[in-house]
Amino acid sequence: MIKTMDLKKEKIYFKSGWEKIIGLDEAGRGSLAGPVYAAAVMIEKNKLPLLKRQKEYSFLMKSVKDSKKLSPKKRKEIFEIAKNLQKKKIINYQISFISEKTIDRINIDKAVKKAMENNLKKFQLTKKEISKTLVLIDGNRIIKSSLPYKQIAIVKGDNKFFSIALASILAKVKRDKKLEKLSQKYPAYNFEVNKGYPTFNHKTLLKIYGPSLIHRQTFQPVKYLINKDKKNEE
Repeated sequence: MIKTMDLKKEKIYFKSGWEKIIGLDEAGRGSLAGPVYAAAVMIEKNKLPLLKRQKEYSFLMKSVKDSKKLSPKKRKEIFEIAKNLQKKKIINYQISFISEKTIDRINIDKAVKKAMENNLKKFQLTKKEISKTLVLIDGNRIIKSSLPYKQIAIVKGDNKFFSIALASILAKVKRDKKLEKLSQKYPAYNFEVNKGYPTFNHKTLLKIYGPSLIHRQTFQPVKYLINKDKKNEE
């Protein structure tokens, strides 16, 4: 049985004095092509009563979980609900991406952290608000120790916290949509199906056609193919 998310864990932190919680997660870290996306979901203590009154509340509590455990249809449905709640100013979220070229230049870990940091900046919180805001990050590393936010890295956080799980869904939906568009420009690689991940089919097509302009040149097996071509030219 797949465990569903709720706000119980966030409420524990609210009871200890935090007024806002921001859950952060990414999509596309292991992909061989395209950008990496990160989403940040802010849940505010004083808006919980309003959130509970929404007709979609029960559905969200039952449905939101790690994005990898949901169908594309369910993820899109949750994304639309989140977008509606954002318009009503009941929740707040931000989504950022870092291009494949930047990933190659600075590495994927730094790219993910950069996208997450960009999301935090987009919230434009005051110093006082930041002092009452807790940032929960999926994984085992915080973003930067120099950031003014209190940060906690949580291994498998997208299986434990509603805010992180919802962030994983938003990032996934946004990135999938981007890769579907890129598949029209680069139809040989089936990006609309594999989303750039190293599936057997994708790796086979890579060997046949070579890397495209949006493949991450520092990632295996893309790097291997590039180096192999260079040796053949020599």
